[in-house]
Amino acid sequence: MTARRAAEAERLRLEVELQEAQRLEGLALLAGGVAHDFNNLLVGVMGNAELVRESLPADAPQRHRLEQVTLAAQLASDLARQLLAYAGQGGGRLAPLDLTPLVRETVPLLRQVVARGATVRLELQEGLPAIQADEAQVRQVVMNLLINAAEAARPGQDAPEVVVRTRLERADRPRLAAAEVGRDLPEGEYVALEVEDAGVGMSDAVRRRVFQPFFSTKATGRGVGLAAVHGIVRAHGGAIFVRSAPGRGATFTALFPLSRSVPAPAAPEPGPPAPSDRSRARVLVVDDESIVGELARELLEREGFQVVVTASGREGLAAFAASPGAFDVALVDLTMPGLGGEETIARLRALRPELPVVVMSGYSSDPAVPARLRLLGAGFVPKPFKGRELAARIRAAIVGP
Repeated sequence: MTARRAAEAERLRLEVELQEAQRLEGLALLAGGVAHDFNNLLVGVMGNAELVRESLPADAPQRHRLEQVTLAAQLASDLARQLLAYAGQGGGRLAPLDLTPLVRETVPLLRQVVARGATVRLELQEGLPAIQADEAQVRQVVMNLLINAAEAARPGQDAPEVVVRTRLERADRPRLAAAEVGRDLPEGEYVALEVEDAGVGMSDAVRRRVFQPFFSTKATGRGVGLAAVHGIVRAHGGAIFVRSAPGRGATFTALFPLSRSVPAPAAPEPGPPAPSDRSRARVLVVDDESIVGELARELLEREGFQVVVTASGREGLAAFAASPGAFDVALVDLTMPGLGGEETIARLRALRPELPVVVMSGYSSDPAVPARLRLLGAGFVPKPFKGRELAARIRAAIVGP
């Protein structure tokens, strides 16, 4: 009977874990889909605001209002980006990264936005092994965890303290079994980022929901910060742990796998882009969203390009096949019905292997896509984009590495 009860308890535990994994997968797909459609709409908002603003005199009072529209759209884009991070679709570039210097650089940037005048104490271990990570996304993890900790202060608590730690941690099977995400990771050494607060703490019911998108116990919370942390750590093959109790604060710990490479020295700041002699280059735009295609046409024509817009992968292929040598570069949406972006690129390259290609997207359902795009030698521009940013990517693709 003892063995039978133990087996039944294990079966129930695995069933709960499976249901939780399926629920998280469904939420991730929903978040990614919303962010994709949202980014397509923001292309129209930001692009049209940019075109109207540039058409006004420098002293026109309407320019300020249009700048506010662009700023609001950019903030909305940041929200969509965090949803994509939760869905594991950050699309970042992985490289060896030293976590301790990144934390030391990031924390001072947040002192003006940390709530309730919280003080931050750093306990950072030097000489840690590098992790294999995307710098911008790991910085987002640090920022979101720190802001969440600072906002967890108890009512009437003066100058709450937040402790940020980095260390090398050896995680064994019992340790990993307690993770919110990453329970099946192999035992071994990981680099840990830990953020501890002395705030109100969480009940078990709240802790189970803390990584869900749009769940927040704060009156003004949006509920996407910790969801983004969950997605980023998950996409990096890491683990997350939460330790909390009501009235006893909370500690969030993220473990990142070690890199087998050495971090590269910091690259110098890029200078202003060199003027291009290909300003009259002909661009084939392939996007099923008419608002995106037409905005891309106007933005690129303003920069001096000649543009042909097509509304699907098959239509783009037909236009290209009619005259493969007439186009200098192709701008292709990644997620399209029917013939998707990757297959469209493959068929374009079959007609002309050396064709420069730039991919634009606000979402991809496959986290391996960015790596495959790099193998294809395709550039990338995220939606929503600004006109000069898009033109710079197009010129860079034409000129080549």
